[in-house]
Amino acid sequence: MVFRLVLTALLASQVLAVTSSTHTVSLQRKAAARISRSDGSSKAVQASEYFGEIAIGSPPQKFLVVFDTGSGNLLIPAKQCADNACSAHRRYDVDSSKSAVDIAFADAPDKAVEGDGDRDVVTINFGTGEVSGVFVKDRICVGRLCTTGDFVAAVEESDEPFTMVPFDGILGLSLPQMSEGPVFNVLDCMIRDKVFSIVRNARF
Repeated sequence: MVFRLVLTALLASQVLAVTSSTHTVSLQRKAAARISRSDGSSKAVQASEYFGEIAIGSPPQKFLVVFDTGSGNLLIPAKQCADNACSAHRRYDVDSSKSAVDIAFADAPDKAVEGDGDRDVVTINFGTGEVSGVFVKDRICVGRLCTTGDFVAAVEESDEPFTMVPFDGILGLSLPQMSEGPVFNVLDCMIRDKVFSIVRNARF
């Protein structure tokens, strides 16, 4: 299973390319049956989740993330999160990364938190749960592809569904409009840094 499969689902027959070569990242696939309820009725819906390893920080801290085409942010549990959903997974330690910067506000994505500690806390709702977190800028690597971008370090996570999921965090593959801002979209940051491009390929 390769990263190209996820992009194919999102971008309809487009391929991830680095200069003249294709870069792939191994993924795991998990099939799941979900129940969709509407007007009191129930309907079984089959779904697949693809997840793989990324690295954040210097030195790199490794996390297993689900590649989500329905969101645009990178969300990782933070070390200071004491919820069961966080403690059941690997957590990001901002103090262990030499390249990390605590970011104060989403609309000022390069402004570090000042001495008074004033900063935004964002809450992101999902269909079956929610995550609250703060903003951090750090080095983010998907395989050999690395960029610097902002992400949400979760300080609170709901037990459902996050306690039981096999992955640590979520890497949103959606457009920047679905992110907290352009620098919160990992793919957009890779395009900005020219480590990533999309090309058409009729074979997919």
